[in-house]
Amino acid sequence: MPVEVEDLLKQVTSDLANQINALVVQLNTMAIKTAERRVAEVMAGARETQEQADAELRDAAATVEDLESKLDGLQLERQELQRKLETADQKYADSKSELTPWSVIWLC
Repeated sequence: MPVEVEDLLKQVTSDLANQINALVVQLNTMAIKTAERRVAEVMAGARETQEQADAELRDAAATVEDLESKLDGLQLERQELQRKLETADQKYADSKSELTPWSVIWLC
C-alpha cells in the first residue's frame, strides 16, 4: 500500500475512533442524566408516599387516643353504675328484710 494511502487510512481511522469516542461519551452522559432524573422521580414519589404514611399514622394515633379516652370515660361510668346498682341491691335487701307479715297487712 502506498505511504499516502496508509497515512490517509491512519488519519481516517483516528478521526473515526475520536468520533466514536465522542459519541460514546455523549451517550454515557445522556444515560447518566436519564438515570439521575428517574432516581429523582422515584425519590420524590417515595417521599410523597412517606409523607402520606406519616399523616395516616398521625391520624390513627389521634383516633386511638380519642378511643382510649372514651373507653376510660365509659369504664368510670360503668364503675359508677355498678356502685349504684350495688347500693340499690343493698337497699332492696334491707327493705325486704324489714318487711314482716304484720307490716304488709298494715300497709294495705
